[in-house]
Amino acid sequence: MSVTRMRRWTRALTIAAVLAVGLTSLAIPAATPAEAGSLPDLEMHATADVTLNLQTSVLAHRFIVGVNGTTPVAPGKAVAVVSFPAGVQPIPNGIQALGQASWSCTIKGNVLRCVNTTELRQSLGATYFIVSLSVSGPMTTTVTSTVDPANILQEMNEGNNVGTTTYHFVQ
Repeated sequence: MSVTRMRRWTRALTIAAVLAVGLTSLAIPAATPAEAGSLPDLEMHATADVTLNLQTSVLAHRFIVGVNGTTPVAPGKAVAVVSFPAGVQPIPNGIQALGQASWSCTIKGNVLRCVNTTELRQSLGATYFIVSLSVSGPMTTTVTSTVDPANILQEMNEGNNVGTTTYHFVQ
């Protein structure tokens, strides 16, 4: 099997595993009866420590945005922002949002901003984002991913909105 075909299969299996296993195990934060079902809870999953080889690895940032609770999030109300450091640039045509919800993403400088274009519901599952990267050279750096960064949407748990990924880009 060629290296390219092997990478594609590995990538497809990784995405399938994350969507099938990881998303079904999302914990729903405890809520008091008064707030149960009354407020949504957006959550960001992007905390990791990753080593990628600049020559042989697929250079991509991955994060997951999900919603808990019975209250849906209306279109345009969920915003995910990812800040990339100097030397790490998101590739404009290299953004994938996998899941049942639709998102519109834009890049301005080193900041990726995605807004939901369809309603988000827990029953639809989370959205898995893959952002292709251009990296200037070997470095260790941090990428911060945040959902609802301006705290516009009132949620039952504001403590799960940020994920930090440390990347070790090596030769």
